[in-house]
Amino acid sequence: MRLTPNVLYVEDDADTRELVAMLLGLENYQVVLAGNYDEALLLARLMRFDLYIMDNWLPGRSGVELCKKLREIDATTPIIFLTAKGERQDRIAGFKSGVDVYLTKPFDPDELLAVVSGFHYIFFVAKLMKEEEKRNADKAVMMAEEMERKRIAADLIFLVVNILLDKPMLLQCQKDPQC
Repeated sequence: MRLTPNVLYVEDDADTRELVAMLLGLENYQVVLAGNYDEALLLARLMRFDLYIMDNWLPGRSGVELCKKLREIDATTPIIFLTAKGERQDRIAGFKSGVDVYLTKPFDPDELLAVVSGFHYIFFVAKLMKEEEKRNADKAVMMAEEMERKRIAADLIFLVVNILLDKPMLLQCQKDPQC
């Protein structure tokens, strides 16, 4: 079971992209980088991510548009906006598009790590629960198979006992035509 979340970070500014990637990498997150909407969308379709972090200002299309598109193909993976667009209407548009957390630049690295860590905890617990569900499902299948084997064995025993009990009766009926 992979316990380190796979993060897609979408940022058009190369310096910021490398800084955040380094920050997350130091905390042992696996970070995949994209510089624009098209790259991010392609990566999201090719790979499975446990967290998306993105800027709202992207070349060509906005982070809001990307967020809406990601929600069409992946409704549950958390999305964090890390952007300089911090006006009220920008935050509202972000949340309406499906953003879970909205952080503004300049950002506090500890705050970003705290938010990512919170999602990592949720990710970790969800993985453990999924594993437990699988183990329980496997156990239920094994128990059902065992019950079926026992039912078949009981049916066979019942059949053999009935044959043995009926056999003397058959012998007696052969001797006595009134049987």
